[in-house]
Amino acid sequence: MKYILLSMLLLVLCMPALAEDFADLNDKGNEYFEEGEFEEALGFYHEAEIEKPETSEIYYNQANALLKSGKYEEALEKYEKAKLTDDVELQANVYYNQGNGHFLKQDFMNAINSYEKCLSLVPEDLNAKFNLELARTRLKELMERQEQKQDKKQDKQEQQEKQEKQEQEEQQEQQQEQQSDEEQQPEEKPEEQKGEEDQDGDEKSEGEQESQPKPKLEEEEMTKEEEEMSKEDAIRLMNSLEDLAKQNRKRKYKVVGNYQGNDW
Repeated sequence: MKYILLSMLLLVLCMPALAEDFADLNDKGNEYFEEGEFEEALGFYHEAEIEKPETSEIYYNQANALLKSGKYEEALEKYEKAKLTDDVELQANVYYNQGNGHFLKQDFMNAINSYEKCLSLVPEDLNAKFNLELARTRLKELMERQEQKQDKKQDKQEQQEKQEKQEQEEQQEQQQEQQSDEEQQPEEKPEEQKGEEDQDGDEKSEGEQESQPKPKLEEEEMTKEEEEMSKEDAIRLMNSLEDLAKQNRKRKYKVVGNYQGNDW
C-alpha cells in the first residue's frame, strides 16, 4: 500500500518538473528569437514540442521563426496547425502573421483573406487594417501589370502577324509581276523572229534572184530595192526592241500600303 502511495507521490512530483521543462525550452527559444537567432530558436521550440506535442503556442512560435528565416511554405503549414485553439487572441495573431506570410510570397489574395479573418476577431487591430489595405493595393497593381503584360504580348503577336501578312502580299505581288513579265516576253519574240525570217526570206529571194540571169541594170535596181527593204526590217526590229526596253523600264513592283486598322 505504501508502495502505491509512494508511486503516486512520485508521479505528482514529476508532472510539474515536465511542465517547467516545457516552459523553459519555450522561453529559451523566445530569447534566441528576440536576438535574431532563428535556427537556434527553432531547435528549442522543437524540443519543447517533444515535451508537449500538439500545442498551438509552440506551432505559432515555430511558424514565426520559420517566417523570419524566409521559409514561407513551412511557416504557413505551422500556422494552419496553430489555428486549432480556443484562445481568440492567439488565433487572431495566427491569422495576422499568416497574412504576412502570404504577403511576402506575393499571394495577395490569400493575404487579404487572412487579414480579414484577423479583423473579424479583433476589429480594432490597426496593423491588420493597414496591411489589408496595402495587400489590396498590391493586388490591384499586380493585376494591372499582368494586364499590361498581356496587352503587350498580344500587340506584339498582332504586329508579327501583320508583318507576316504584308510579306506574303509582297511576295505574291512579286510573283505576279514576274509571271506577267514571263508572259509578255514570249509575245514579243515572234515579232523579232518574224523580222529575222523576213530577212532570211529576203536573203533567200535575193539569192534566187541572183541565180537567174538578168540584165545588169535591172540587177542593180533590185539590189538597191533589197537593201532598202533590209534597212526597213532592221529599223522595225530596232523599234521593236526599243519598245520592249521601254516596257521593261516602266515595270515596277506595286507598293503595298501600311496596314490601317485598330491597335487593340
